[in-house]
Amino acid sequence: MLSRTVLVPVLLTVAVLNAQAPPAGASPGNLPSYSIVDVGNLPGATPGEEVVAGMNNAGQLVGWAWVGSTTHGFVWSNALGYTDLYDSIGAFVVYGINSAGQIIGSYVGSGGSCSFLYSNGVVTATTCYD
Repeated sequence: MLSRTVLVPVLLTVAVLNAQAPPAGASPGNLPSYSIVDVGNLPGATPGEEVVAGMNNAGQLVGWAWVGSTTHGFVWSNALGYTDLYDSIGAFVVYGINSAGQIIGSYVGSGGSCSFLYSNGVVTATTCYD
């Protein structure tokens, strides 16, 4: 049991260090650069009650926020700002976005807790559990 407790943090540290390593053959002149951008808040969201859960290579962010007593999933992009996805799906939580802009998440529906794929404005429930 002790070895598992010690091993997990070590593996996570290695994964983070490897993810930040420069590409092979990279020189200081051709390394990617990053900047911090204040994306503000989802309109109507309770301040401090937002979660960014994922980001893709295009810099789109996804997450959810409390608006009143309901969670609203969102997509943020530099070009469009915030897009509230509540009207498309209802109350839900978003977990990630891929390079094609497809979003995954979960919601509670008539079939229980459901996972979904949101792609090009279409929501597809993938699995529901009671």
